[in-house]
Amino acid sequence: MKRSKWNRHDLPIGEAVFIARTLMEMTHADLAARSGVHRNTLARLENGERPPTFEILVKVSAGLGVELSRLVRKAESLKPAP
Repeated sequence: MKRSKWNRHDLPIGEAVFIARTLMEMTHADLAARSGVHRNTLARLENGERPPTFEILVKVSAGLGVELSRLVRKAESLKPAP
């Protein structure tokens, strides 16, 4: 069975991570070092190629220094209107 490819707009949490990381002027390597999540995993999350686990979201939000609830609210605001 072929897996469907996600895109950033299907998974707005990845876009929220991207926005937060770039606003903080962090590279994938910077966030990887701070969060313990591999930089390739971060890139795939941001590009919508990998849906995140709760564990990854907790680590990423801690690495960004942002509460997870704030990251989720930002993701919700990025969803297109129905």
